[in-house]
Amino acid sequence: MVTKSNATDFHLRAKAILAVRHGRELAELLLTTRGLPIGEVRSAILSACIRRLQCGEVTDGRDLTVIEAMLENVAAVLPNEVVDVRVDWCLATGEDGEEFWCAENVPVYSQRGEILFELQIRMKRFLEVRQRFIDQVNAERLERQHLR
Repeated sequence: MVTKSNATDFHLRAKAILAVRHGRELAELLLTTRGLPIGEVRSAILSACIRRLQCGEVTDGRDLTVIEAMLENVAAVLPNEVVDVRVDWCLATGEDGEEFWCAENVPVYSQRGEILFELQIRMKRFLEVRQRFIDQVNAERLERQHLR
């Protein structure tokens, strides 16, 4: 029989595994991306962040600062990598529930821009997964404190 405790343990473990996996994948991408726009981030600090992510250490607050700075750096240079704009059609729903087609301008990036765009997505996704894990850990700690 699955108890609340077993289910909670399972969900926490799953979130931890997901955070570690996303961190490891982000570290690999940071290591292999050439011409990484590090801006004011010192390379030694970035290297330490990458090492921690490779080792599964996903809750270190120093890494949050580094990744947020890297996100800003990528966002600053990404517009320079736009080589064209294409129009994509998407199905949208109006306030009245009616569906309609709308046009959306989508940037087309250079090869470097594609890599930086992927890096941006991966950093944002890692931060989301990391925060969900931290939130669950904190919620469980709070629950234990109040059940004493």
